[in-house]
Amino acid sequence: MEAWKLGGRYTDSFLAFQPLSFIACKPNTCEVNMEKQVRAHAVISGRVQGVFFRAETQRAAEGFGVSGWVRNKRDGTVEAVFEGRQEDVDAALDWCRQGPRMSRVDKVDVNWQQYTGEFQSFDITF
Repeated sequence: MEAWKLGGRYTDSFLAFQPLSFIACKPNTCEVNMEKQVRAHAVISGRVQGVFFRAETQRAAEGFGVSGWVRNKRDGTVEAVFEGRQEDVDAALDWCRQGPRMSRVDKVDVNWQQYTGEFQSFDITF
């Protein structure tokens, strides 16, 4: 039987009721209102700096209802963290694989991490 994390402790029961919401967590995911919440850390390679990649990623992420951040790295790549519903994060990652019109995306490396819920918006950071 898989253990679920509730309020900082593990239990065999997977339900925790809070006012107007349902939250259940297990390693690397959380479910809110019966929807799986995930976190993805992505590094995008190619012609991704100087082509409005960060601004367009922010616009796309906000459109998908995803929170997190995006920034340029010194090595010429773009790094981003996306949190939200699995299907929304997947959509944001799919968008990153295409990028804005003037970009050329060669590769998107994705590392799935534990959902934290720490973000309230999607920001461009430095």
